[in-house]
Amino acid sequence: MDRIAVRPYRSGDAESLVKLFFTSVHELGRIKYNHAQVRAWAPCIPDPVEWEARMRFNETLVAERNANIVGFIELTLGGHLKMLYRSPDAPDCGVTEALHNAIERRAHELGIPRIHTEASLLAESFFLRHGYRLDGREYIQRSGVTLPRALMSKRLRER
Repeated sequence: MDRIAVRPYRSGDAESLVKLFFTSVHELGRIKYNHAQVRAWAPCIPDPVEWEARMRFNETLVAERNANIVGFIELTLGGHLKMLYRSPDAPDCGVTEALHNAIERRAHELGIPRIHTEASLLAESFFLRHGYRLDGREYIQRSGVTLPRALMSKRLRER
């Protein structure tokens, strides 16, 4: 199996990441969400210019396999894990694991004591396996459609 390389976000990555996000939601999201929910979650491919500004400001890491982008993760300096997505074309043979481990190391380096996220139903079990606790549930509205999410957090151990 080819090695997964995790690297910092680079200018110009946004174009690939918005497409990966859209494809991931529409293909993998169907596992836990219905068609209307998937369309409300990602009605179109996001604007890469908007993502570029945000991802450069936050701690964003990108996973590559054979020089192809296969996933990404985004963390704010306040410890909010905003995004964790992988390509449906790359079966998860460690992509999300590698990204998550790398962002936890980076959080430690930055002195972030706690990570919190609003996990999709699809990602909830991943986060539980990685030491996050379920703090509650929320139901957000997008385009008149209800999307359930899990409110989760993890206190990071001091090194």
